[in-house]
Amino acid sequence: MKKNHDKKQNIKKHMQRGMTGIIILLGFMALMVWKKTAKASVSGFLKIPYEKMYLAINDTSNVIQAYQDTSDGAVAYCLNSRLQSPDGNQSYGGAGDIERISSEGISAIRNVIADGYPLNTRYWLSKGIPEDAQRQATQLAIWSVLASMHEEGSDYDYFAYEKAAPINLDGVDTASMYRTLAENALDGIRIKRDLSISVTGVSASRSEEEIVVSFSVSAKNLDACTISAEGLEEGSEIKLDGETLSENSWKVETELSDRRTYTLSFPWKGNGKKQLVLQATGYAGDGNQVSVFEPADSAYQTMGKVEKIGMAEIKHAENGIKLPEEPGKIQVKKYDGETKEPLAGVRFGVFPLNVPSDSDPICEFFTGNDGIGMSGYLADGSYEIRETEVPEGYIRTQEPKTVTVRAGQIVDSTWENLPAKGALSLKKRSSEEGAFSGDASLAGAVYEVYFLSGQEGNGERERILMGQIVTDEAGEGALGGLPFGDYMVTEVTPPEGYWKNPEEYEAALRYQDDATPVVEVMVAAEDEMIRRPVILKKYGDAGKEIPLPHAGFSFYLKSSLVQKEGKYDWEEAEPAVIGGLGETVLYTDSNGKLETAPLPYGVYLVRETDVPEGYEPCDELEVQIEGESKGELVITAINEKRQEEPEEETTTCAETTVQEKTETSEVQNEPTTEEKTKKETVQAPASPETGDSQNGGIWFLILGSTFSIILLFVCLWVNRRRG
Repeated sequence: MKKNHDKKQNIKKHMQRGMTGIIILLGFMALMVWKKTAKASVSGFLKIPYEKMYLAINDTSNVIQAYQDTSDGAVAYCLNSRLQSPDGNQSYGGAGDIERISSEGISAIRNVIADGYPLNTRYWLSKGIPEDAQRQATQLAIWSVLASMHEEGSDYDYFAYEKAAPINLDGVDTASMYRTLAENALDGIRIKRDLSISVTGVSASRSEEEIVVSFSVSAKNLDACTISAEGLEEGSEIKLDGETLSENSWKVETELSDRRTYTLSFPWKGNGKKQLVLQATGYAGDGNQVSVFEPADSAYQTMGKVEKIGMAEIKHAENGIKLPEEPGKIQVKKYDGETKEPLAGVRFGVFPLNVPSDSDPICEFFTGNDGIGMSGYLADGSYEIRETEVPEGYIRTQEPKTVTVRAGQIVDSTWENLPAKGALSLKKRSSEEGAFSGDASLAGAVYEVYFLSGQEGNGERERILMGQIVTDEAGEGALGGLPFGDYMVTEVTPPEGYWKNPEEYEAALRYQDDATPVVEVMVAAEDEMIRRPVILKKYGDAGKEIPLPHAGFSFYLKSSLVQKEGKYDWEEAEPAVIGGLGETVLYTDSNGKLETAPLPYGVYLVRETDVPEGYEPCDELEVQIEGESKGELVITAINEKRQEEPEEETTTCAETTVQEKTETSEVQNEPTTEEKTKKETVQAPASPETGDSQNGGIWFLILGSTFSIILLFVCLWVNRRRG
């Protein structure tokens, strides 16, 4: 029990110690927070409740003045030479002879104000910083600059008014403005301001009486600029972008980053060779005076006036150009690309570089009979020359040319145009297109092409040979480079396997447009293929010409046959179609005759595929289909009778078969003498029998002789009786 009691006591002590530590830690944290809060409440800058806040420097009393216009009136806040805040009576201490802000401090403050509010409000607005944040950033920048320069009293806090709240910059942009202003004031860096003016071109109007000068003005971080033109003839009427100017200068407001292009136009006469000077003067900041509050109550010390808070920054730019006595021109020389003769009637346009094809030209001109054309006056610079129209029969140049023009100079540009040409293409087809063509080919047909001179309808027109068209394997051919006109095409040599076609073909080649260099006309020609039917006559005996029916024949195009080891491969050979119904095999009729359909040109091998019984097949026949005539071609095939094998040979074969069978029997015995005798008897030739086809002639001879002897005896007996 005692142990348990001690254990509980120990646990209780540990818990008490832990609670004490937590209380101490919380108290420490509260103290830190309290200290931090207390410090924030008594240090830093205060935010001024304002509607319009101005900061100024009074050089007389060496006081930084801040004043605000409110709905309740104007309230002034001051920083004296000791950088102390005003007292409760809103007055500032007298500026003594000591502890004044140094001249370096005054200069730094001027830089802050010149780059900040109110002089560059528009610049900072473009950065996304509202005016109230601009005022805060400017006020804080002044204080931090003076503190960093270790001005006397700059370590004091600044309290502007009892209703003020602590100042806190809102957002990153405001903090960025504060840092920019402070760095510019300390390092002497100012917001960069640029102004430039450049002349971009000088040209003449189409009337050639007016000069047009184009120029551009570029301004950055400037409020406005004034531009003037000097050096022109007195009394010259100057127009700015087409509007007449009352004076030779004009003022324009500028954007923060601005580039504008202007055109000045004035009479050419009297201004040639003069120096035109263009000047631009730009400035930043309000150039008017800014007045601070002057209280009517004598209890307030008069603040006085400040002229030009932060001097307005001035920028100058100048550019000049000597006007030429007259502008430059472009001279074009145009030739026929084949004959090199001058080409008249070609229209050209002069364009600025890289403008769309449908843009209006600066000027246009035509070439004369000498092939030369001249542009109007042009300003110095580079241009594109485009050919816009050509005479009929020529191809217009599609690509422009670029030239550079200089005042008082004539730039030459030489062009050539090729005349458009015609071409005749010929497509030859067979009259039996798609059918089996044998050895016939569409290649090698020769056609002559004649140009028909003179006018149609004025009698016989002269034919001028222009060339030939020779067809290829597809039956196609062409002849190009032909002038436009009427033509006649005639076949002089037919291709292999075709009859010559006497027909003549007319063709007309006409100019199409200036973008078609070759005008092609197709001529369709047709030839009749050489075809002849073949009549085959079949005989069974060469001497007696006995017609042999039922013999089957196939025709093979010789050029299609393949040879293996010197012989034709008939197994792979494809027979030609020789029948009117697509048959590849035809049979002789009862008269031993067959007739094929008309076969196309070529050499064929005729092979007997079905041989009548008892006859040997005939040898292959070669037949050639040529263009000698259009009639049928007759060939003859003769079959020899098959010779029957002699009886002995048959018996011997039988004996051999029997013998082979005997030899292959399971028991092989030598023949006895009796069996040999019997076999020899069987092998003896048989006696003639009646009706034997081999002994018929002998019996005929015997009967004829007997009949003759009997007839002789009868005649002798009759004569004896009469005698």
